[in-house]
Amino acid sequence: EILPALIGMAAMKFMEKEYRDAQELYARAMAKFPVESGAATRVGFGMACYKLGQIDRAKAAFRRAHDMDPENVEALVGIAVLEMASLDDVLDPREYRAKAENIIKMISMANLVDHTNAMVQNHLANHYFWKWSPVP
Repeated sequence: EILPALIGMAAMKFMEKEYRDAQELYARAMAKFPVESGAATRVGFGMACYKLGQIDRAKAAFRRAHDMDPENVEALVGIAVLEMASLDDVLDPREYRAKAENIIKMISMANLVDHTNAMVQNHLANHYFWKWSPVP
């Protein structure tokens, strides 16, 4: 098996909404080529996990991608978005504020890495649009 072919097939399966097949192909690429497959493969795997409802596994994949490449914008945004989604479960106002600040730091870091990334710009715009409302 060849790494670019595995990743390409995984990406195609993902685009065809065959997330389980995409996940399996990304996993095969990571198992066969643990270093060479890089952070982008972990991001793809994380996206497939997310689409399959495997949120904790998706978070772990995004975190691993970030560990491998701290400047991977998709990994930073993936972590931030999943953390943002879990804010509803936080009841303590101080913990809520701390988590929210950490999320914005991640998105801001992604913006520093690539200030032309539309996904990052959208999340920053949402933050600044809603910033006027007080955080509990």
